[in-house]
Formats: sequence, C-alpha cells, structure tokens
Amino acid sequence: MPTFKVTADFEINDVKAGVNLAPKFKSIAEGIWELRLANPPASLPRGKLQVEVRDRQGNTARIERVFSLKSR
Repeated sequence: MPTFKVTADFEINDVKAGVNLAPKFKSIAEGIWELRLANPPASLPRGKLQVEVRDRQGNTARIERVFSLKSR
C-alpha cells in the first residue's frame, strides 16, 4: 500500500486538510480498507476527496469526488 494516497480539503479525524489520510485506514477484509470517522461533520458546504493508487506497472488511478452535507 505504499502508493495509496487519500486527501481531503477539510479536516478528518484531527488530520488537517491536504494531509495524506492513507496511514489512518485499516484493512477490514482482503482488498478492503476503511477509515472510520470519529466525528463526522454535521454540515459541509463543499468537500473534496481525492484517492490515488499506482499499480505495479506504474500506472496511476485517481478518483476525485466533490460533495456537500446539509445539517438536519
């Protein structure tokens, strides 16, 4: 998992925005990794998550998701 990288543009579990969250993930099954949120945000006008991983041939796959959360 040395090429696994996850960043957010907002703080998650006391990790500042832009810092790699990958070391915080735990393996829960073969090929499945999870990051439990200690304090999920109640609202977030705009949030962006980026996930990146490189395969053995050096190809990089990236996913970026933008979302918002409204408070109830």
